[in-house]
Amino acid sequence: MNKEERNRAIEQIQQDIETIKRDISWIIQHLLNQNKPIQPPPYIPNSPTIPKWPTVPSIGQSCPKCGISLDGVMGYVCGDTNCPTFLKVTC
Repeated sequence: MNKEERNRAIEQIQQDIETIKRDISWIIQHLLNQNKPIQPPPYIPNSPTIPKWPTVPSIGQSCPKCGISLDGVMGYVCGDTNCPTFLKVTC
């Protein structure tokens, strides 16, 4: 092996060593990042849902369940607990 071949072989070995150093550095950084604790996202509570109350029917309509006319002021109370027109409080 002459001097020129030996110098090329040394340069190739130095390039290989630099590549190995770079790869080892990347592997170390990757392993260090794997050991970091993962921060969970902040807790955001669900927004409260607004209950959908039945709407008051307009004048000239009648209750679809009991059929009473809903014109004017009245003191009628539907006896059905599931009446879609009149709200009923139950315990």
